Amino acid sequence: YSPSDSIFGSLYLYDQAGDLIDAIGAVEVYNTVGDIEFSMSVPSSGSFEFKLDQFSIPGMWRLNAKFDNIETNKNVEVNEVKNVDTWLEGNVLFVRNIGNVDYIDPIQINLESGNNKVDVVKETILKPNQTIQFDLSKEVSEGGEYSVKTPNGITGNVIFQGKSKIGSTIAGWIAIGFLFVFFVFMVFRMGKKLSGSYPKRDIKEVRELGRNTLERRKLVNVAK
Repeated sequence: YSPSDSIFGSLYLYDQAGDLIDAIGAVEVYNTVGDIEFSMSVPSSGSFEFKLDQFSIPGMWRLNAKFDNIETNKNVEVNEVKNVDTWLEGNVLFVRNIGNVDYIDPIQINLESGNNKVDVVKETILKPNQTIQFDLSKEVSEGGEYSVKTPNGITGNVIFQGKSKIGSTIAGWIAIGFLFVFFVFMVFRMGKKLSGSYPKRDIKEVRELGRNTLERRKLVNVAK
């Protein structure tokens, strides 16, 4: 059996002579981990139907039928299904696990616009009935109309607006700012070197020079 299939059965209770006994029995269905999935009262010669869920756990299931102290069982196997469904809403791609086991395969997304092809691989684990989404506008660098291809075929087309060069513009301004700061630093450094190239005179030396100058002036005045 596969998920979403229906299991049909009938109950019959006979006596030792082979005659049908009029009685009410019960049917119980247990999944592979022992949890009860279905229970129903069924009269002798009556039938029942149990529809498997889309995400029924794969493996061996058990059907129990009993009338009072008389009980019998039968095993049925539920197959493993691994599949995803994909669809687009605007620029967002949705991926849903519609199987009954974890989906662990990489999700491959192919975007194509003329000669521009973008291949995207997303590593993820999807539980049964779990949905994940991807913003495809973050995967392309050029605007245009792109066809989208996913694991289960072509999903549709998306249109991306042309992207501005914001990143390169910011990088350019950063470079200009760095050069400006470097230029100011070099000018400041050269200024310090120039100012430091003239040695500072000792205070005593300056005073001595002034005293000698005054004495020369006095001598000149006396000579006059």
